[in-house]
Amino acid sequence: MFQIRMELEEALDLLYKGTSNVAVTAKETGVTLETMQHLLTEYIKVRPIDPDVWLADVEVSWPYIT
Repeated sequence: MFQIRMELEEALDLLYKGTSNVAVTAKETGVTLETMQHLLTEYIKVRPIDPDVWLADVEVSWPYIT
């Protein structure tokens, strides 16, 4: 069985969206944790969060008291 290496751009996008762990993704892409942390920092700097994006977030999340 072979393992498919994740593309770096795809890995950074998953990390940016918060759907993956940095250490796990670094291992899957074959780079060191420190390198992945640096690359993610640079990736985030060039993609600022649009403040209007939060307006679409309507799902109830913890801590929600009924």
